[in-house]
Amino acid sequence: EKVTIPMDQEETPVEDETDTKDQEAQEEEIQYPDLTVEDYQEMNHALYQVALSAGKSVVEICAVHRDEGWENAGEQEQAVSGVIFWDNGADLLIAAPARIVKDAEALKATFSDNTTYNATLKKQDRNLGLAIIAVKRSDLSDST
Repeated sequence: EKVTIPMDQEETPVEDETDTKDQEAQEEEIQYPDLTVEDYQEMNHALYQVALSAGKSVVEICAVHRDEGWENAGEQEQAVSGVIFWDNGADLLIAAPARIVKDAEALKATFSDNTTYNATLKKQDRNLGLAIIAVKRSDLSDST
């Protein structure tokens, strides 16, 4: 007796009707707006304005240290970035790394418009490594 093995048939996946309907529903739900070049330019301009606004809150804090060694007698300056986080009406309060204020004789803050003002240490937390530095509002020019 002769045994014949049937040829393999390609299996075609049977799609479930619910899966097909779900996919079609998802495709119908996602509708992308037609954007023009002007729309992209407007979005880019809005993003640029946000970046400018955020940049105004970044300040350079400069600390003046007196070095009294034989070779390096004089003043040395160190600078870090700080962030304006509060305006209490009398002062602008700036958060900066506390390492900058250690043994500093004077502090200066330079704003985004390149104006520099005297600053004072309000508080510091050595555990967090954070210093709160203040610049008097009355010292600031209108353009700052």
